[in-house]
Amino acid sequence: MVNLKKIFLWGYYGSKNVGDDLLLSLLLDALLQYENVKIQIIVPQLYDELELDENIDYLINPIAASSQRFKFLKNISLYIRTVKNNDLVIFGGGTSLFETDNTKYKSLLVKYIVLLINVIFFKRPILHLGVGIGNVKTSLGKFCLGKILNYSDEINLRERKSYEKALSYTKESSKVSLGNDLAYLQSFIPKIKSETYNIGMSLFQYYGYISNEKSKADVFYENCKNVIQEMLNKDTRLHIHLFAFQKGKGGNDEDFNFKLKADLTNPRLHVHPYSSDTERFVEDIKSMDLCIGMRLHFLILSVLHGIPIIGLNYQPKIKNELLSLGLENFCLEIDDVLTILSFLDSFIEDRDFFYLMYADSFNEVKSKNNQASNILSSLLSSYLQ
Repeated sequence: MVNLKKIFLWGYYGSKNVGDDLLLSLLLDALLQYENVKIQIIVPQLYDELELDENIDYLINPIAASSQRFKFLKNISLYIRTVKNNDLVIFGGGTSLFETDNTKYKSLLVKYIVLLINVIFFKRPILHLGVGIGNVKTSLGKFCLGKILNYSDEINLRERKSYEKALSYTKESSKVSLGNDLAYLQSFIPKIKSETYNIGMSLFQYYGYISNEKSKADVFYENCKNVIQEMLNKDTRLHIHLFAFQKGKGGNDEDFNFKLKADLTNPRLHVHPYSSDTERFVEDIKSMDLCIGMRLHFLILSVLHGIPIIGLNYQPKIKNELLSLGLENFCLEIDDVLTILSFLDSFIEDRDFFYLMYADSFNEVKSKNNQASNILSSLLSSYLQ
């Protein structure tokens, strides 16, 4: 009989973010294939579509209802207890190691303290699967990042820039490996040729969220509004679909999208609100003919369905992922959103030629798709079999 293996799955889960909902679902599908596995996940809230199983235990993080004074200690205490009560800790996908202008090093500090306690007392194996490393600018943040990586047993990075950064911080290079984003566990599905002109977009307010330059927020919003208006004016066949990948937190995509819809009042502008029903959300993305946006998993889900993409680089992960696909020339900086119009002209004038420019990238997507499950199985099997 196989002994029960208890796993703490650590990530940005239960926060009404389509990308992280998807990663959680894919990881659970992979983990539950193993015999006698029990999984614990810390979430801020429960909602209907979170995968329910007798072998999954959701722990509600109490900090949302705590005073600011005790949030930090309660947060660390919960994570320390959860590490102690499990046999294995897995950081599952996403940009798990980064700073923002607003939060600085706080999340890195929490991880550092928890992993330090683990090294001293519990000695649970720590795995990072398909994760990314974002911007870390402060001295304390860099210190925490180095300790987190060196206190870990296996570090699998989703793209080369993160891989190189991890190598620069890690004393044992053998535990660092290059993989792919976990979203590539989904199958590649070539797009069926269509005569529609559906343009998918993923937009949210970057300024005041990732960047603390709040003075630029109004200009960024106006640029987004103006480019959508120009796109709609270019061709009456165009329908623009705004996909809200997150609700109520972070960039608050949903409010940002509905404000654009209210201000533009065009019947060919559609909003797809956040939905925790990830499969239905992906079905809507599949009907697009071109996707332009900020959210990494919006872009990955699009290319996985044979849809050309144009990235808006609000964090290094966007440029890094498009670089890995050979699409660095289709990645725009966040303040150059109006440049989208020149790409749209090419799409409208000759769609077949436009799609042809992505042929090599779609082949790379297929390769990533083929590798993803093998990489994950190899990393997990040594700990779970």
